[in-house]
Amino acid sequence: MDFSTLMKQLEASFAQPIGMGIAIVASGGMVLLILRVAMTPERRAGWVRLITSRNGRWAFLFLLLAWAGTMALITFLPEGAHGSLQLIGMLAGFFLFMGFTWAVIGE
Repeated sequence: MDFSTLMKQLEASFAQPIGMGIAIVASGGMVLLILRVAMTPERRAGWVRLITSRNGRWAFLFLLLAWAGTMALITFLPEGAHGSLQLIGMLAGFFLFMGFTWAVIGE
C-alpha cells in the first residue's frame, strides 16, 4: 500500500466525523474496560459473583439479548459508522457466547 492510498483512507475517515468519533469512543471504552479488568486484584468483585453463581446463565442470556439488539441497531447507522462498531460487537459477542456456554455447562 502506498502513501497516497493511506492518505485517501485518512481523508475519508475525517470526511465522516460522527462515525470516526463513535469508533474512537467505542475503542477507547474497550481499552479502559480491559485495563480495569487487568488491574483488578484477585478478590472477587460483586459482578463476578453474579456471573459465577447458579443464575449466571440468566445474566449471560440477558447480555446476549442486549448484544443482539445493539448489533441490530448498529446496522441502521450511516455507512461509515458501522464497520468498526460491528468489529467490536463481533468480539464482544464471541466473549458473551463463550461466557454463556461456560455458565450453562459449568453447573
